[in-house]
Amino acid sequence: GGIKPLKITQKESEIKLFSILKKTRIKGGKIQLNCTSGRNILLPKNDYSTGDTLIIDLKNKKIINHLKSREGALVLVMKGKHAGEAAIIKGFKNFLSVSKDRAILESEKGKVYETMKEYVFIIGENKNEIRIREEDIKFGKKAEKKEAKPAKKAKKPAVKGGKK
Repeated sequence: GGIKPLKITQKESEIKLFSILKKTRIKGGKIQLNCTSGRNILLPKNDYSTGDTLIIDLKNKKIINHLKSREGALVLVMKGKHAGEAAIIKGFKNFLSVSKDRAILESEKGKVYETMKEYVFIIGENKNEIRIREEDIKFGKKAEKKEAKPAKKAKKPAVKGGKK
């Protein structure tokens, strides 16, 4: 686990994913989205939900894709004991009390667990929109077993006294 930096290409540096943390209706009826990294976006209509992710072209300052927080979405867990893990959303547990809403996730290895909904960051729908590590993320397929390496031959103990 854990989140580790990854060297990215020039093309990859031109887009960024922002998770929507809060929405506010402001004067004039516009919607202000408060996103991760302190970014605020003003929009004429309310097409997005908190927890969704927006993919933004940083050069043109345009939204190029919208990833919804829903079952089947691919996420990166950002906090907690599963931080750095990729998973698929299997469902949600929403509470009307002081308890925090939770996401039910399935890891690449098929393990199902829960974490706080605010800990997940949507990174794709059918595939991840950004690289989060060098190797591909794979779900639904059992990991191919690596061929077992032949065991190293044990060294024979040295015999004292030579041959008889």
